[in-house]
Amino acid sequence: MNGHHLKLLKELSENNSQSQRELSRRLGLSLGSVNYALSGLIDKGLIKAKRFKNSKNKRAYMYILTPAGIKKKMELSCTFLKRKMIEYEMLKMEIEELKRDVGPESLSPLPLKQGEALVTFRENRAPAEELK
Repeated sequence: MNGHHLKLLKELSENNSQSQRELSRRLGLSLGSVNYALSGLIDKGLIKAKRFKNSKNKRAYMYILTPAGIKKKMELSCTFLKRKMIEYEMLKMEIEELKRDVGPESLSPLPLKQGEALVTFRENRAPAEELK
């Protein structure tokens, strides 16, 4: 199982009547990837696919998580969270090491805007006026 399976399980637990095309768009996956992952989830008994009886589109399905699917979603979520927490701790250590390397005077806080870095590095050289 990979991240695509977790994304699908999460998405289907929130809205189980999406088409594969809609799932593809929402998750940023190819239609073929969604189809392949859904087939795998069905084969493993983690979801069931039911046709809408009253739908004009006879290919419309509702994907329902089975009890095993709900359990697997929780297991995958826990594994994902643990992995991200380890990555976070490793990044914190790397950041602390870099701070020691460049020194605290090299960091200057910036006002934050969405998507911008938290700090910038000042170059360790004299201002242009001092070089004259």
